[in-house]
Amino acid sequence: MGRKTSDHVGIPGPGRDVHRLVRIIPLVVAFALDDRAVAAVPPQRQPPAGVTNAGTREWPAAGVPRRRPPVALIPLAATSMRPHAEWRRACRGTVLPSVLRSTAVVRGKDKTGPWLMRGTKVVVIGAGVIGLTHAVTAREAGCAVTVLERDGRALGASVRNFGTLWPIGCVPGVEREQALRGVRRWQEIAGVARFWHDPSGSVSLAYRAEAWQVLQEFAGTSADFELLDAAACVRRFPAVNPTGLRGGLFSPAETLLHSPTAIPALAEHVRRLGVTVHVGTPVARVLADHVETSDGRRFEFDRLVIAAGEEMRLFFPEAVAAAQIQPCRLQMMRTVPQPAGFTLGAILVGDLTLCHYPAFRDCPSMPRLRARLQAELPEHHRWGIHVIAAQHADGSLTLGDSHEYGLDLPPDSRPEVDDMILASLREFAVVPDLRIAARWQGVYLKSTVGRTQVVLQPRERVTMVTAMGGLGMTLSWGLAERTISSWRA
Repeated sequence: MGRKTSDHVGIPGPGRDVHRLVRIIPLVVAFALDDRAVAAVPPQRQPPAGVTNAGTREWPAAGVPRRRPPVALIPLAATSMRPHAEWRRACRGTVLPSVLRSTAVVRGKDKTGPWLMRGTKVVVIGAGVIGLTHAVTAREAGCAVTVLERDGRALGASVRNFGTLWPIGCVPGVEREQALRGVRRWQEIAGVARFWHDPSGSVSLAYRAEAWQVLQEFAGTSADFELLDAAACVRRFPAVNPTGLRGGLFSPAETLLHSPTAIPALAEHVRRLGVTVHVGTPVARVLADHVETSDGRRFEFDRLVIAAGEEMRLFFPEAVAAAQIQPCRLQMMRTVPQPAGFTLGAILVGDLTLCHYPAFRDCPSMPRLRARLQAELPEHHRWGIHVIAAQHADGSLTLGDSHEYGLDLPPDSRPEVDDMILASLREFAVVPDLRIAARWQGVYLKSTVGRTQVVLQPRERVTMVTAMGGLGMTLSWGLAERTISSWRA
């Protein structure tokens, strides 16, 4: 009989294990030198029966010790050095999948691999959604990342929004693809960081002939959209108000998060990846290669990302002023939980929302719809009101919102604005209990010239990210990937 050969072409069976060992040594060395990358492995318990040396998404957080390189490396040896598909899905959202795509990364043969940036010191100012997504993306690229947050946790616009991931509001083409990428990224992270999300989609409802025409025109921009006549809308979504309804547009891409719990969960995920997070740490000065905090500490950086929300104006005020952005204040509400069995079935919006987001602006019928709404609802136009209804896990509805602009916004909410929001909601949704459990304001920066992403580079190695136009939750992942990729150029 001839000698038995391994599945490695040309390598005799007895030499197979030696061959694998030789290939694995560079990874062992690399992980030993950077135990923070190993610490990024999600804590896991023993795999289910039938799965050997590979993880699955269903492994709960218990059991297997962390910070042990062999745990991370076993799947490679067990699968001819190709990461096991189930194991890769289990670790999605950590630094490891991108590292383990190829052993060539460690050997320096992959010019775009994450180890190219290993050791790069990145400081992120702000632990809101934009700051955290940049921190995760930089850490996955091999950077040593530090996040500095002024407050004890994120308290700004990142936790004062609907929680809607809103690709339908993004301009078709590159921006919409970026939004869809963001939705996928959130869904991946939700599985790892374990926060609630609901991929229920959205329904844009038309009650004016011009709005129905806009929806029909917009439906042609993507095969993902589904036009529904009035009867189909009411049949599939019983909470829709049938009175005067002409039809609707269903989009499956939109997803709902609960921002007040999702953002803290993301912050904890960031820490598990090995990112250092300092809360209660206001940054007082930005210098050429370091920042100084109000308590006198110094944090050096190779790259600095400033994602400080409305506080952006405190850093490089001339650059912010030249960028043509201004504060925008909104008013929002949350109802009491609705009766058992009631569900919206999707995120619902009406005619006013079509005029708010840039995605619809090129529809031929948009000028006619805009003119009619301004004539019929001048106060809604004055206060920038459009209405979204989103239902969260406890059955409550988040409702809003309005938009006021300027540097001298009064501190008080406007009760008449809340009343107009609720009246507009009743036009397209039948809600059994509209008692309001909470009201709040949010403030963010918005472009005065219609840009949904403002990225400034006021100094070498310094990037400022702001003015996401109400789409920060949706677009921040794609923007973070673009920022970190630009550092490799």
